[in-house]
Amino acid sequence: MRVGYGGTMGALTDIDHEGFASAAFHGFPDMLTHDPITGDYGPNFFGHAWNTATYVVSDPELGWQAFGGNVNTTKTTVKITPLDSYRARVYLATQGLWITLDGGKFESVELDPKTGAVRLGFVAATQFTPAAHLRIEQPAKVNGVGTYHPTQSLQSERGTYFVPLDQKTTWIELKPQP
Repeated sequence: MRVGYGGTMGALTDIDHEGFASAAFHGFPDMLTHDPITGDYGPNFFGHAWNTATYVVSDPELGWQAFGGNVNTTKTTVKITPLDSYRARVYLATQGLWITLDGGKFESVELDPKTGAVRLGFVAATQFTPAAHLRIEQPAKVNGVGTYHPTQSLQSERGTYFVPLDQKTTWIELKPQP
């Protein structure tokens, strides 16, 4: 996971202090500079854009880890603060749960490992984003974990739930159903 996530984030290291996206940073002691040509930066950045998210795992030795965010644990809750480039995609590996936003941003995600309940906190509404557009997928089937659905009644269209946003953090809850 560390190597894969490092590769995903590597594209950002090739952007210089003025915003120029170079093909690479030359780390040889005689250079230590960004390449003056963009070269293959487009495919490199595409890999970042396609894969950036906050990935949350529970490691037997290290405990809860968040790649692309911060994780804070209490006796009953795992709180994740997404800090990746988009803040619009979170994967909870223990639940096999991939939650993404077509519009809006996550401010916080909380997991109750005992019940499997997930609370999603969305960044406040803006002039251009009055609602979040939430997708819930479970690409990995985890034994004992049901299918996740919002506990609130939300309008949906083409596989997306519309979450009206407030002027402060908006919270909704997802619970697995057998």
